[in-house]
Amino acid sequence: MTATFQTVKNMFSAYLNQDFDLVFGTVDDAIRAFVQHSAPDEVSRAKHEIRTILAMQLPEEELQKVILQDLGSCYYYPAEWASAQLWLEHVLALLVS
Repeated sequence: MTATFQTVKNMFSAYLNQDFDLVFGTVDDAIRAFVQHSAPDEVSRAKHEIRTILAMQLPEEELQKVILQDLGSCYYYPAEWASAQLWLEHVLALLVS
């Protein structure tokens, strides 16, 4: 599945790695850094990939596996967000703004 979502995997593994809080402070600042440091077409691909993931309407448990294992996010969103869908929608909003 990660080959289909390579841009999001690159974003999560590079910006939401195990040290993201030390480097960026917050997860939102890490996503904003991705936007600042990436070419517009890369940000557009990330938005498209997140929209595609959301459209798949995966069960929460499966979507959590995709985010935390397949896409390499070290940010444990369940500690702050009620669902993966809500968190991905938030990430999408940060990419759009």
